[in-house]
Amino acid sequence: MTDQEHHRENHIGDLLNASLRSLGVYTPVTTARVEESLRDLLGPDLFALCTHVSFRSGHLNVQVANASFATQLHYDQQRIIDTLNARLGEGTISTFRVRQ
Repeated sequence: MTDQEHHRENHIGDLLNASLRSLGVYTPVTTARVEESLRDLLGPDLFALCTHVSFRSGHLNVQVANASFATQLHYDQQRIIDTLNARLGEGTISTFRVRQ
């Protein structure tokens, strides 16, 4: 799949999810979708520093490889939550924890 096809597929999925949410139909967000969105947000090089990602009941936990990256993610915590919620649906991510 080319990057353009992948982008188009994600865009269609985002439109469908937004439409379903507007109709009151809830679509559960999986850990895989959260990971994909986090990878898109951080980029592949920084996401590679994440050694473990878990998501459950609105709580996103990320374990990282080094202290400086953990500190940076901590400082960007609210921006990360806001950006992921804009993509995944408001209120999807309620907390974001970083561990080294």
